[in-house]
Amino acid sequence: MRRIVLAIIAAVLVMPATANAKTCTKQTTGTCRSEGKTYKIANRAKTLRLESIAVKIIGKHAVATTIGPFSPDFPMDVATAKGRYVTFVVTVTNRGLVPVDTILDMEFGLRLGRARYEDAFTAENLIGAPSLINMGENNKIQPGLSATGYIAFDVAKERTALVRTSGSLLVEDESDRRLGMIRTYR
Repeated sequence: MRRIVLAIIAAVLVMPATANAKTCTKQTTGTCRSEGKTYKIANRAKTLRLESIAVKIIGKHAVATTIGPFSPDFPMDVATAKGRYVTFVVTVTNRGLVPVDTILDMEFGLRLGRARYEDAFTAENLIGAPSLINMGENNKIQPGLSATGYIAFDVAKERTALVRTSGSLLVEDESDRRLGMIRTYR
């Protein structure tokens, strides 16, 4: 019986503080739960601080059908959207003690209403592109340093306006599986 009680006490002590987090709404900031996951939420003008990274949207450039070329030596290195590219310029700061890989250690998504979009890797991986995955030395951001670059999403033309009314940039810190969300409309 004593082992069971100790196990329950240990489980309560290591239970994350987010277990009792409020439900995410359009007004929520801080920590909340949505679809069984815990998120940290920031409004557009604020910095989202996760365990090992901090992310801030510093520019939003909605709607382009093509991205590139970025190098005069490769004039055909262009990405063409099936819909429209919605791009965000973000600054990511490494808050941890080890380098953060811009490809492996973080993942971005876009939520427009109930639809979710993955980033368009082909539009970000162009030669000379100022995208986030091309920033940092060997795609790494060293501890205490920041990198700025764009992230692109291929979105159906008729849904691009949702960026201004119900959009959120989703951020996953792969190093510790923390989830964050930056509203694009507030």
